[in-house]
Amino acid sequence: MFTSLYSINIRTGEQKQISAPRRNELDEDPQVVGSYLTWFRRIAELDKGEVRLKNALNGQEEIWLKNVDSAPIFLQVH
Repeated sequence: MFTSLYSINIRTGEQKQISAPRRNELDEDPQVVGSYLTWFRRIAELDKGEVRLKNALNGQEEIWLKNVDSAPIFLQVH
């Protein structure tokens, strides 16, 4: 099963696709840090991938880190 990320309004049920991986790519481990959304994208058969970043749901998707084993874990201190 291949994955992409969606924003879902739980009140209305409205869904909006927010990532668009190509065939055989998986988008995993989404995290929200402030106004940023991050996730790990990898090719299905490989262990390494890249961390992607998007500022808000309507922002431009960017590659943040390449050739990594997993997504970093972010901690927010208040």
